[in-house]
Amino acid sequence: MVNQTTASVLKEKYEAKLLFTFGGGLWKAGPILIQNLNSYTEEFMVILIDQSDLPIKVNRWDLLAKTRKLYIDTMNEWYEEYSSKCS
Repeated sequence: MVNQTTASVLKEKYEAKLLFTFGGGLWKAGPILIQNLNSYTEEFMVILIDQSDLPIKVNRWDLLAKTRKLYIDTMNEWYEEYSSKCS
């Protein structure tokens, strides 16, 4: 059985790792941001609302690449630590 305290601590740890700065904004890597960036088909520069509720103009391709890498790397790390401590 999974220790809920350990699982909660890990969740908090890895959710914090998903926060990053880019282009003057604060972002949270995750499926919602990835999907939002993928929804633009022709735009190179886009204006998005960051985690601080500020409009930030960014290069969507660069933000998408950074977001995807951070999300995938963080999910892999989280899974590995979760598997070793909670299984």
